[in-house]
Amino acid sequence: MRVVRVGMAIARRAKIMKRSKLNRPSGLVVVPRVLALSCGVFGVGLSAQADTILLPADLKPGQTFQVAFVTNGTLTAESSDIAVYNNFVTLAAAAAGLDVINGQPVTWTAIISTATVNARDNAPQIAPVYDVDSLLITAVPGGLWNTTSKFLNNPINTTESGNQLLWGYVGTGSNASGVSSPGPTFGSAAPLMAQGDLTSIFPSWLANAYLFPGTTYHLYALSSPITIREPNQNPGGEPGGNPGGNPGGDLGGDPGGNDPGGPRTVPEASSLRLGMLGFLSLLARWAGGRWKPLGGERRP
Repeated sequence: MRVVRVGMAIARRAKIMKRSKLNRPSGLVVVPRVLALSCGVFGVGLSAQADTILLPADLKPGQTFQVAFVTNGTLTAESSDIAVYNNFVTLAAAAAGLDVINGQPVTWTAIISTATVNARDNAPQIAPVYDVDSLLITAVPGGLWNTTSKFLNNPINTTESGNQLLWGYVGTGSNASGVSSPGPTFGSAAPLMAQGDLTSIFPSWLANAYLFPGTTYHLYALSSPITIREPNQNPGGEPGGNPGGNPGGDLGGDPGGNDPGGPRTVPEASSLRLGMLGFLSLLARWAGGRWKPLGGERRP
């Protein structure tokens, strides 16, 4: 009987902890939506540290990819310092949670040319490129600068926050090869500046027309390479382990309720949510001779 009382006392303590929320595993207090999604994809624990998870379906673990977007905000093209434009797209990405993707810090650069820097050098494209919705833009390294022979799969018209722009000026200062246009570049004294068509999959995505430098422009942004990681092995089982039912939930299942007396019928195993405390409670009942199995007699 002493074992039974100990088991019941532990069960009551567990219920008190449940009500006071003290039994919630510290790693599961707050789980961002995309982080929970990543756990579902991998079927593993909380291994990712990122707020943003991008997993292109056609890539395998170990492969790399890059992400491109068009900024929701605009600015003028009057500065000749390319750092101004790199900083602009970096801030836009960080505000949307794209400074860390799949647990990896990401560097963002603008797809623009100045008089001294070419877009293809400022924003190197060495891996397949996707937008923030994981739609393929180009599968070919360097494909952004070779659309005269192979068009883009999808236009770069999705912003850092996942919205699609249907129209707008995108400053590029570049020709279709990602090289500075003669004269009309960012910060140049030329009366016109090269701009791209954000709805295009043809060379005009980068070099469509020329506008006055005082015009406000959206910018294209390209990330540094991101690696698809191997699914983590999780020796602890589900997030936070699953020693006693749902995380932060009923640690002991039904350790006996408020009716400690009388013989009890044990339900089917599939209907039980037994944790460690529930197991101890049933063991205590068996030791006290109070467990009646299904379809059987009371154990002696």
